Amino acid sequence: MQLYTYGHLTALLGERITMTDAQGVQAQLVIEHVEKNEQYGPDWEAFAVYLLGQDNLRIPQGCYVFEHPALGAETLFISPKNQLQYEVVINKRIAG
Repeated sequence: MQLYTYGHLTALLGERITMTDAQGVQAQLVIEHVEKNEQYGPDWEAFAVYLLGQDNLRIPQGCYVFEHPALGAETLFISPKNQLQYEVVINKRIAG
C-alpha cells in the first residue's frame, strides 16, 4: 500500500491499471481523476481514485487486486459510481 499515494496516482492520470477478480479475470481501467478528501493532511493520506471502465463490462462492488508497473499489486475495494466510472477510497495514516 506504500506506493498507492495521492502523489503517485495523480502522476499516473490517463494510464491504465489492471484489475483482477478472485477467478483471475482481468480488466483494464483508466485512472481518470484523483481527489483529496477532507481528512487529507500531514497525518493522513485520504483521497478517492476515480477509474473509467468499459461499456461492455460491469464490475460489482468488492475487493479486487489492482496492479500497475509503477505501483505494484494491492488489494483494494472498488464501488461503481455509474455505468462507466468506479471509485476507490484510500484512507491511511502516514507513518512518522
